[in-house]
Amino acid sequence: MMIRQGDQPVEAYIANFKIIISQYDIMEDAALIQDFQKGLNPKLVKKIWAQTPPLKTINEWYKAAALQEGYWRRALAIRGLDKVTHEKKKEEKPTRDGSSGMSINRLSNEE
Repeated sequence: MMIRQGDQPVEAYIANFKIIISQYDIMEDAALIQDFQKGLNPKLVKKIWAQTPPLKTINEWYKAAALQEGYWRRALAIRGLDKVTHEKKKEEKPTRDGSSGMSINRLSNEE
């Protein structure tokens, strides 16, 4: 069994992982954790391994992965970086009249 997280959010990876493992007869946390780690993004695995105490159950791994990715996505948002490309988001530039360039149509000039 092998699936990869790739660019999908960890919550989607966890959901897909649970669907796949339900089709197999794997009950040991150690085996599930090993398979889960193999498909999880390596940087996320490294962050989770740095936690103390070490995680012992697959549910602890699910929670830790979601928590760590949440921290990472918030950090990107604070820095104004795109969640997929990790590049600065394009800022809306003001027009010459100082507005944002967004126009609001009026029904008439008398309003």
